[in-house]
Amino acid sequence: MEPRALYSEAYAAAYRALYVDHPMWHAKHAMNLGLVRALVPPGGRWLDACCGQAWHFTQVVGVAKTGVDLSPAQLARARRDNPDARFLEADVLAAELGERFDLVTSFWGAYAYLDDHARIAAFVARAIEWTAPGGALYLELLTPDTLAAFNATAFADQTASAVEIRGVLADGVAWSFHDPGGRHDLTCPSIGFFERALAPWFHTVEVRGVVATMAQLVAVGRTSERMIDRSRERVVDRERG
Repeated sequence: MEPRALYSEAYAAAYRALYVDHPMWHAKHAMNLGLVRALVPPGGRWLDACCGQAWHFTQVVGVAKTGVDLSPAQLARARRDNPDARFLEADVLAAELGERFDLVTSFWGAYAYLDDHARIAAFVARAIEWTAPGGALYLELLTPDTLAAFNATAFADQTASAVEIRGVLADGVAWSFHDPGGRHDLTCPSIGFFERALAPWFHTVEVRGVVATMAQLVAVGRTSERMIDRSRERVVDRERG
C-alpha cells in the first residue's frame, strides 16, 4: 500500500497508542530526545523529515521546528500539537525548504517507504544538503540484521506485525509487515550503505542503539564541502554491503 493511503485518518487515530505510548518504545524515545537536545543548539533550527505526528517536537522547546510529511492525517495532529512549528505536506524527494538546519532527523526508518535503493540514496543526499555547516544529521535505521530481533518482541506478537521477507534474495533488505494500518512494504539497506554516504560530509559518524530492533546513526560536524581526504571516507562496513 502506498504510504499516503496507508497513513489514513483511521491509522493516524491508532498510531500514537502503537508507536508513542506503547512501553516497547519508551527507551528508544528517551534516547532520541536526549540526542536531539544535545545536537540542536538553543535557538537553532531543526528539520524532521517524515515527521508524522511530530511527537518529538512536543518534547523539545526553544528551537525553530520544521516538519515534512506526505500524510494529511498525520500532519493535522502534528499541527494541532505543535502550533509554533512549520509543517510542509510533501514527498521528501520533492520538498522545497529554502534553508538549512542545525539538526536534521528522520525517525523510525521512514526512508524505507521509498522502497528502492536509488530513491533512498536520493533522500540521504537531500538530508545531507539540508544540514547546515557544523550541523548534525540523525537517522534512525531499520536494517536487515534487526528484523529477527523485532519478530522476537512481545510487540510483534501483540500487534500481529511480524516481519515477512520479500524478494528472491531473501536477504532481509526488502520486507513487509502488517499492523492496524495495513501492509507496509519497505526496503532497508545495511548500515554500511548509510555510513558510506555520510562519512565524506561529516567529521564523525557513529552508530548507537538502545533497542535491538533498530539503530541510530548520528553524523556530527557537517562540512561546507565534501571532504576529499580518503582517510575520512574509511568507515566500518560491518555487513560488506
